[in-house]
Amino acid sequence: MVMQFERGRTLHDYVQKNKGNVRERFIRGVFTRMLNTTTLVPATEQWAGKYSHHFLATIDWCLQLDPLKRPQSCFALQKVLAQRHREAPPVQKTWLEGLGSRLKTMIGRT
Repeated sequence: MVMQFERGRTLHDYVQKNKGNVRERFIRGVFTRMLNTTTLVPATEQWAGKYSHHFLATIDWCLQLDPLKRPQSCFALQKVLAQRHREAPPVQKTWLEGLGSRLKTMIGRT
């Protein structure tokens, strides 16, 4: 449901340049299609495994559509980010367990 800024800006510029020549029905139709085709993939899904779950969940929290569900102050955001040190560190793979992933990386497979 999140419309990309560039598309909205393009529509706005077009309407401003063609004032009086663009029907409101056309604008509403384009705007509706833009809203219904744009989706946001949560950071916890898109970058899972590359960054800590705590960090990705914080990003998702900041990008909530409802402004009241986002951090309400810089202090609230800083407080949550500071809690990352309380998380248990990720379990390190043994040399043998990590061998397969390292070989795939060297070969170019992911």
